[in-house]
Amino acid sequence: MDQKKKSNTKNRFDLDASAYDERIVKHVNGYLEMHEALLKFIPFALQDKVKFLDLGVGCGRLDYEILKRFPNSTLLGLDFSEKMIAMAKNRLSAFGDRVQLRNTDFEHNLPKETYDVIIMVLALHHLEDKNKAKLIKQLYKKLKPGGTLLIGDLTKSESTRITKIYMDLWRDNLRANGYSEDYIAKCYHEKYETEDIPATLENHLKWLKKAKFSEVEVFWKRYHFVAFGGFKGKIS
Repeated sequence: MDQKKKSNTKNRFDLDASAYDERIVKHVNGYLEMHEALLKFIPFALQDKVKFLDLGVGCGRLDYEILKRFPNSTLLGLDFSEKMIAMAKNRLSAFGDRVQLRNTDFEHNLPKETYDVIIMVLALHHLEDKNKAKLIKQLYKKLKPGGTLLIGDLTKSESTRITKIYMDLWRDNLRANGYSEDYIAKCYHEKYETEDIPATLENHLKWLKKAKFSEVEVFWKRYHFVAFGGFKGKIS
């Protein structure tokens, strides 16, 4: 993402942080289903000592479920929005020193450590395609053998016809959640058209394979919202 887009996105997240937690569930078709799909593909037993990294931690909703379900796990969450980090800190406070949160731009400040599971939800589509591919390659190196990268994100279609259907379904979802036509038009123009940089699902899977991830798979899909990922090494 160029610096102007990145600055606009960061400012919007800082301003909207208090409302984001409730709004995102209504904005994204199947948002909680996406979370559940990602949780089901964490390749470890619940009692294992799993080391998680979440890039774009947001308000910490998914991280709460991770830490609750994996009681011996630890988690590092990164986000470039200070207000989002503050909200995540509040939500995850009960987990004490099992959680670390850092206000930083993960695109340029990845941690030095390696992890069992790396998760990104609605974060990758903020990067230019060449930087998506570059980051995925870097994340492969940040995983321990047998680890996994799990991504839930917005994608796009190369088909104009399918894109129109996706957008119509997305607008229908917003209407069903009580949003006005003015709000829907404003949201679409100011965010989707000017800030988001989605890539095709095919390109995401290609980047994973090129980075040497094995067993690359789509776990869940609802229209243009998708959960997918890959593993570092196959189970013998």
